[in-house]
Amino acid sequence: MQDNLSETFKRLQAANAMIHRLQERECEVRKLQADKMMAREEKCIAHWEEFMREQQNKRAEVDEEHRKAMERLKEQYSEMEKELAKYASF
Repeated sequence: MQDNLSETFKRLQAANAMIHRLQERECEVRKLQADKMMAREEKCIAHWEEFMREQQNKRAEVDEEHRKAMERLKEQYSEMEKELAKYASF
């Protein structure tokens, strides 16, 4: 009976060691997956920030073009009013 108990104890220790190794591997796999996910998330955030910077730059360009166009129109209408004023005095 002592031999059976000793053998059973050795098998339990071996099984326990195997389970421990499996748990360590599973933990490592989960950590790798979490690291990959964090890297992807950081990459997505970087892409989003770059996209937003590009959009702000494009918006600034469009705003500047609009401002210049408005200035040209104001000048054009001012010139037209001056021309019209010349003929209005007749």
